[in-house]
Parts: sequence; structure tokens; C-alpha cells
Amino acid sequence: MNMSDRRNYELHRLVATKVQRDPSLLRIALRNIARFENRSGSNPYYLRWKEIIASGPESTVEALLDTGELGQTLRSASPFAGILTDEERLTIIRDVAAAHRG
Repeated sequence: MNMSDRRNYELHRLVATKVQRDPSLLRIALRNIARFENRSGSNPYYLRWKEIIASGPESTVEALLDTGELGQTLRSASPFAGILTDEERLTIIRDVAAAHRG
């Protein structure tokens, strides 16, 4: 994984942990999707996220943690903004950058 993919994965790994603890957080993602669709219309990745979220928290966590090409693609069109705090996000961004520098 390149640094960008690693950062996205680590951010979404923490989202997955938080969703496992509190599945109601998925409502934030659904609101984000609705807001995006109201502004910009339909997007195939957001449609896919809606399907995954509708399948339940377990399916959502599985998609968030998918290390394959589909997982990377879905994470690049993530509707999960607002689930992590700024501090959580910045910590992951710094940690991944530091690990990448070696």
C-alpha cells in the first residue's frame, strides 16, 4: 500500500472500531450521502456504500477493512466524515507519515 492508501485504511480502521462500538454512527454516513446526493446527484460509490450500510454494521465494518482493490476504491469515496475527531484524524495522519519516513 502506498502512503495515501495506508492513511485511508488506518482512518477507516478506526471508523470500523467506532462503528462496532456504536452502530448508530452509521447514520452520520447516511446523512453525508444524502447531503452529497442533494448537491451533486447520484454517485455509484455512494450508492454502493448505502447498500453496504443497509446490510448492517458487520457488512459495513467488513467493507471498511477490505484490503483489496474494492476496499481501497470505496475508502477513496468515503461518506464517513464526522465520525472521527480532529485529534484522532491528525494522530493517524502523523503516525502514518512517520512510519512512511521510516
